[in-house]
Amino acid sequence: MASLAFQGVDGSFTFAHLFGAVTSQTVLGVSLTTIGLALLTAILSVIISYPVALYLSRNRGRTFAVLMILILIPFWVSVLIRTLAWFVLLGRNGVLNSAILGLGLTETPLGLLYNSSAVLMSMVHAIVPITVLTILSSMQNIDPRLTTAASTLGANPATQFWQVYFPLTWPGVATATVISFVLGLGFFVQPSLLGSPRETMIGQLIIQQIDELFNWNMAAAIAIVFLSFIGLVLLSASKLMGVSVAGGGIPAANMSRPNHISRARRIGGHAILTVVTKATGWMFRDRTAGAAGSSSMAHRVVTYLVLAWLSLPILFLVPLSFTQSGFLSWPPRGFSLQWYQEYFESSIWVEATIRSVIVGLLTSAVSILIGMPAAVAFSKGNVIASPVVMGLILLSLAVPNILIALAMFYFFADLGLVGTDLGLVLGQTVFALPYVIVAMIAAFNNYDWRLNTAAHTLGASPAKAYWFVSVPLLRMGIIAAFIFAFIRSFDELTVAMFIASGTSTTLPKRIWSEAHFNITPTLAAVSTVVLVGVILVVTITEVLSWGRRIKTREREV
Repeated sequence: MASLAFQGVDGSFTFAHLFGAVTSQTVLGVSLTTIGLALLTAILSVIISYPVALYLSRNRGRTFAVLMILILIPFWVSVLIRTLAWFVLLGRNGVLNSAILGLGLTETPLGLLYNSSAVLMSMVHAIVPITVLTILSSMQNIDPRLTTAASTLGANPATQFWQVYFPLTWPGVATATVISFVLGLGFFVQPSLLGSPRETMIGQLIIQQIDELFNWNMAAAIAIVFLSFIGLVLLSASKLMGVSVAGGGIPAANMSRPNHISRARRIGGHAILTVVTKATGWMFRDRTAGAAGSSSMAHRVVTYLVLAWLSLPILFLVPLSFTQSGFLSWPPRGFSLQWYQEYFESSIWVEATIRSVIVGLLTSAVSILIGMPAAVAFSKGNVIASPVVMGLILLSLAVPNILIALAMFYFFADLGLVGTDLGLVLGQTVFALPYVIVAMIAAFNNYDWRLNTAAHTLGASPAKAYWFVSVPLLRMGIIAAFIFAFIRSFDELTVAMFIASGTSTTLPKRIWSEAHFNITPTLAAVSTVVLVGVILVVTITEVLSWGRRIKTREREV
């Protein structure tokens, strides 16, 4: 990608494209819009996610499993489907306008679509599940006795929370903030479908350079500038916030060394927390609000409101898939299965669905074959410079998908893989592999490697020990990783946009193309089919994981 950015028309080396990307008023304006929307998305996402993650960390057993399902379903549902759901809610004939008109609050529908508010709301809706899971990971290892000890030393609930508990969750909060900001920079589906030209973001500009202007060199130059900015953001976060974003919130290198930056950060952070503690003392009048093991009624209500906000927009698509009307309007008119019939009888829709399933299965298989040995190496501590290697593995989570997909397009074009199913599988494996490795490392954390040693002493080869001992004991973790990889692949749009050709389109790409021309109830029917599949898969996975946790506790007892 870099070579194209510095390549002239005649193939000579030039800075013209890069200079044009840096000095262009259009690129500057779009960049400022992108940064503004991404920053607001990150701030709002963390504010909304923290109380939800806190509530999840205070629950166990079935309650935790149900809440995790409610978080994971929106997380795994296609971003296209979630964007269509906001179309149903905010459209002129949508749910909100129908309710407002029905209550007589206005005589004409409000313009809730094609503005920055609609784009921002949909971006936050897409990011919140990620930030909840990121912050939750930093909360689960905190000893609840710390706040109890602070209470016995005279700390009030506000002090317990802000001066004891919150600093311990800071790595998760900082990581969630930076990751949500970086991911927000790469969004293009939401501003394309819900925004106006004023909300054009950098991803749309790159796509426009390729699809409309056929200016691959300028697209590469914009991408290089954009990627450099992201690198600067990650480096600044590592230095200023004291966490390694790519490493999942672990302390960054040299952050433990006493220097003027870390001292200033500690002093500044303590001063800010002191002010916040005094300002929010009224919020902790309920003595249980600051306790580590309990939640106030207000906290519970806020959590369930956020969970409803995550789930309900998607569910509104379901009744619209049975409407008799030829366009999306609320409430649905009559009852009809014609849109499902149109979906299942369309060779284009069916072939796109089958191709997505096949590519997803192949992607999951390849990801397991690569990811499982990698997870074994990490869990055994056999990886040299493991934080650096893990950072590279997680790179696709910290860089907007569109930049990686664009780089794949340039690279795969030279290999003749553009427009092939093999190219789709290889491209989607890049995005699925981090999920597999992280899931498998978590599974191996509770595995006793002495079992393999015992198998070796009984004459089993390393391969047989893994196949007959490790795999049966870790099958639930392997199944969960396989399912996560499949859902990640099935939902991937950017790879399909750049790698797939017209004859090998996938379901997300088909939905994307259809949504740009005409949003019909057929899209609601397709979305409902996908939603039901995701709900079944996520529920089965979470039930299996919950059963595995119960068996682990029983063995420990």
